[in-house]
Amino acid sequence: MTAAGTTNVVLVVIAVAVAVYLLAALIFPERF
Repeated sequence: MTAAGTTNVVLVVIAVAVAVYLLAALIFPERF
């Protein structure tokens, strides 16, 4: 895999993690 490909995978993983965190914060506001 190229460096650019690796970077894209990392960015996608981070984006998904942030999206899940924001959804969790909306659904369970008392935990954050």
